[in-house]
Amino acid sequence: MSRNEYLRQWQKEWRKKHPKEAKEKDARKWRRRLERRYKEYHNHYDEAIAKSKVPKTLTQQESLAYTAGCLDGEGCIYLHQSKDLIHNKTERRLVPGVNVANTDRRMAVFIHDLLKWGSISRSHKKHRWKSCWVFQVSDRAKILDFLVQIRPYLKLKHKQADLLMEYCLSSLTKSPRSPYTEREKEIFVQMKILNQRGKHVD
Repeated sequence: MSRNEYLRQWQKEWRKKHPKEAKEKDARKWRRRLERRYKEYHNHYDEAIAKSKVPKTLTQQESLAYTAGCLDGEGCIYLHQSKDLIHNKTERRLVPGVNVANTDRRMAVFIHDLLKWGSISRSHKKHRWKSCWVFQVSDRAKILDFLVQIRPYLKLKHKQADLLMEYCLSSLTKSPRSPYTEREKEIFVQMKILNQRGKHVD
């Protein structure tokens, strides 16, 4: 809000409250008082900005901490089940993934530039909704590398991260079409419970 807009707004409110007492000398008195307060506010703001030592660029640790916060608040760590047609037979496969979604594209670009891999896609579910930008990681090795880096900074989705890292590490040590172990099936069930909508899991 500019200085003139601020003063006009105050004068409008003051005249509504005191229609009969709105004399010129009183208006000048309050105008000078508001100008003084407005000037003091800007001087204080300028001094605070001058004294603050905000770095122009974030360090690697700060960038990872910010990314972990984005994943905690706007992301998802999941292990889904999909159907694949193999040799004319439908088989259910477990598909791991990590994504961060936001209507501001800069968040997805920031994470992509930090990691140097992953994909960015645009989602538009409903006509009246804003477009959503999604940063996605689906490769098991890259998921493992990503979660290992940001795991120390996660506060909400640390359980999902631990389970998915265990699954990726287990699946990378065997052939792609090997049958799932009992532990991998347990991880899938636990991930499904943790990511269940509408319920909080301690």
